[in-house]
Amino acid sequence: MRRIGRFWAQEFGIDGWRLDVASEVDHRLWRAFRTVVREVQPDAFLVAEIWHPAMPWLRGDQFDSVMNYPFRAAILDFAGRRPSMPERSWTPSIGRGRHIPSRSTTISTT
Repeated sequence: MRRIGRFWAQEFGIDGWRLDVASEVDHRLWRAFRTVVREVQPDAFLVAEIWHPAMPWLRGDQFDSVMNYPFRAAILDFAGRRPSMPERSWTPSIGRGRHIPSRSTTISTT
């Protein structure tokens, strides 16, 4: 992985990385990857895809940012684009059709 990071940063000037499923990889690898990439591209920006609280990856030695899925979910919930109820209450039920909870949402535009 370090060799890959160095190659792309050196050969093509890649200075932005989005690394998916980062939480499934050991922290030591991400620290080493960041070090190698930053040796070549000191201003490189590393973003991790992590679906849960991500502070262990955001201590300045692994990633610069994460995809903020908890914040996204809160915004969509606030805007009324998805039910605020737990997923199990609005997913299909076998043999009973689909249960969709009613919810009224008012968003002030003033």
